[in-house]
Amino acid sequence: MNDLLKYWFPLIAVLTLIFVGSSLPGQLLAQEPLFPTLPSTLWHMAEFFVLGVFMYRALETTRVGRFSLELAILLGSLYGFTDEVHQLFVPGRVCSAYDLVFDVIGCVIGVLLMRIVASVKGIKQTD
Repeated sequence: MNDLLKYWFPLIAVLTLIFVGSSLPGQLLAQEPLFPTLPSTLWHMAEFFVLGVFMYRALETTRVGRFSLELAILLGSLYGFTDEVHQLFVPGRVCSAYDLVFDVIGCVIGVLLMRIVASVKGIKQTD
């Protein structure tokens, strides 16, 4: 139960926040931007960077720990794809391959940074 709260709850929270943010109608975002000075591409990279960090961290605690880097990138990228498809059904939002590219870039950077941190520490995340 401790691993669930420590490693999986943050990941589920990030996945939920991304979904909720993608569910906001485009007209609402145009009127009240969350971060008016932050370009859309950086916003996509930032949210999927955080997703990559928590995805890698959670997967390191499982039996697939050996493949956690590859799996975290794959699952994060798939979530980015489903996020873009989800936006097809939200009024005022569009599905954008351009946004998906920045989602994947952010996820890859987050996962790789976590791998580097883990290797510098010389320990697994569960230690």
